[in-house]
Amino acid sequence: MFEFSVAKGYLWPKRKRLSVSLIAIMSVFVISLVVWLLILFLSITEGIEKTWLNKLTSLNAPIRIVPTQDYYDSYYYQIDSISSDSNFSYKSIGEKYHSLSSDPYNPQRDEEIPFYWPTLTKTPDGKPNDLVKNAFSSLDSLKTQWPDLKAQDYEVAGALMKLRLIRQELTMARANDQQSFLTQASYLSSFSDKNPKLKELLKSPTINDVNHLLYLANLTHAGSVLEDRPKFITSTRTPNGIPISIRSIMDNIDLKTIKLSAATWQFPNHLFPLNKKFKAYANKRGQSISYLVISKNSFIDCALIEGVLENTENGLLFTTDSQTYHFHENIPIFLNQDIICNAVIKKESLETATTVTDIELTLNMNLQGTPLKGIISWQNINIEKADLKTDFTAAPKTPPPWIYAVKGHYQLPKNAVIAPTSYQDNKVMIGDRGYLAYNAITPTSNQELRQEIYVAGFYDPGIMSVGARVLLTDPKTVRQINVSGQNISLDPLMTNGIALWFSNLNQANLIASEIKKTFKKNNIDQYWKVSTFHEYEFAKDLILQFKSDRYLFMIIGLIILLVACSNIISLLLLLVNDKKREIGILLSLGAKKRSVAVIFGICGVSMGIVSCLIGAIGAYFTLAHIDSLVYLLNFLEGQQAFNAAFYGQSLPNELSKTALFFILIVTPILSFIAGLIPAIKACRLKPSAILRSE
Repeated sequence: MFEFSVAKGYLWPKRKRLSVSLIAIMSVFVISLVVWLLILFLSITEGIEKTWLNKLTSLNAPIRIVPTQDYYDSYYYQIDSISSDSNFSYKSIGEKYHSLSSDPYNPQRDEEIPFYWPTLTKTPDGKPNDLVKNAFSSLDSLKTQWPDLKAQDYEVAGALMKLRLIRQELTMARANDQQSFLTQASYLSSFSDKNPKLKELLKSPTINDVNHLLYLANLTHAGSVLEDRPKFITSTRTPNGIPISIRSIMDNIDLKTIKLSAATWQFPNHLFPLNKKFKAYANKRGQSISYLVISKNSFIDCALIEGVLENTENGLLFTTDSQTYHFHENIPIFLNQDIICNAVIKKESLETATTVTDIELTLNMNLQGTPLKGIISWQNINIEKADLKTDFTAAPKTPPPWIYAVKGHYQLPKNAVIAPTSYQDNKVMIGDRGYLAYNAITPTSNQELRQEIYVAGFYDPGIMSVGARVLLTDPKTVRQINVSGQNISLDPLMTNGIALWFSNLNQANLIASEIKKTFKKNNIDQYWKVSTFHEYEFAKDLILQFKSDRYLFMIIGLIILLVACSNIISLLLLLVNDKKREIGILLSLGAKKRSVAVIFGICGVSMGIVSCLIGAIGAYFTLAHIDSLVYLLNFLEGQQAFNAAFYGQSLPNELSKTALFFILIVTPILSFIAGLIPAIKACRLKPSAILRSE
């Protein structure tokens, strides 16, 4: 306690030792600043790494189990090609898992088994060794140790995708329909509905997607979507009630507000209340009015003729300073700006409507201080705000046209594909239709087949090099393409396998090791290759780079921290020179040299600990407000400072425990080492020499 009390007296700021106090404060400030930067940087770096790895393993699973060449050469796999019960075709892992028989061969109907084939392997009880069911059974046995294990087979194929993009160009009083095409060679991966990370991967449909779906629902293709260049779109009218595509949209949204477009929406005459006057502006063509423009407020800065619009018992009148015009009902009235207002769908209109334009809305709005209410049709109207239904507690009677979940189990609509978010950069939206083209190989020809598809949602592929070209679709579609033949070359050993998900990525190697042991115990280890995400070809280099960067940053941080802690040497040397007389008195009174060394060592460690606490608190506060800091950087740079493709929608804001532990251990140690040099100098001082000099 003696050493602590003396060290406290030396470190506590005093007026007579202002220079020493300032140097101490400066040293603490410098070390705190370095600690703050290191914790902040290492926390963000670790958070980004976790985000990337989470995205990587969310789609591809932390562990993949793929068949080896021994599997494809085995009797178990080959027998399907000569079995009538298997339609003389090889089966995927999923088909093998759901097949009723492990050995479909019937010697009475099927051709003779080639002599060079391997024999059928059997279990100890004499039954055929079902390699797939045995593998899934082995994985199920591990759930006692890891209850969150989820296993599902997957399949990958390749095809040429062509999407037809139909868009609407809005001009005053007119909407022009335009079409273009997006063609790309794509990978197809079976949609894994057991993936527990699906919710994190999938992007929710937006209001723009719903507006686009409603726009497409009011059109019909004049030609088949499977054509190379289908004819242009035309308006459609279904005679037998509202089309299911429209009903599937309207039944799964909760409308809040709509947007009346200034470019195309025409103000219905019946919305104007009797004897209410509104300031309006007319465009005259000769002696007649071609159209009127009316503002939500009263003023429009334009060259049109100003007047007053009034709804009378004799109809609408437009009055200027010099003339009154009886308003013909066919003369359009436009808004000069988009207006957001409340509206409610008339549900009875849904029962009789045959197109989107037949749907009726009860409109509530305010125009130039006057409340307006009335019935309007859904024409040139966009949804501004609505709640979209994506989660259901029971199967919906009318499923939405986007991907949705029933009790947490995701459902993929028929012919639907889930596209990577990079497609949105190419202006692809939910509802866009097209086809997948692939080759069907026959003994005499190579024929192209086409499968109709439409985009039902988007997912975040992370930073995989091939992520921008992988479409998620129904497993049956992927199987059909693989059976028929494909126009994109894929490694046959990588087209089919088992994906295994679990929450703790740090246990990937341990779980993989246990799987290998279980497979070996069940005599199926030679047929399966177990790989963790560290071994994926498309991720191996990235993970190694993460690891190298982490070590490099820690070494650089250690060097910077060492330089910062060197300030303590200067401070304590100055303190030793300032306290020579006191040191001499202490030594004369019997204090040991070790106690003198401990005093200055405590001074160094104390400064390191205080600096750590200040820096850590500052880093925690900064991380808690990281979004505000990013906003400031975006403002200063005039652009997005951090690309969302690499850093996510926001920077990580979680304090890294590893970084905190590293800093809290290393900084006091470095501070103690820095304090040793002045402590050694203080120990070498002789009391007689000190007192004689004084």
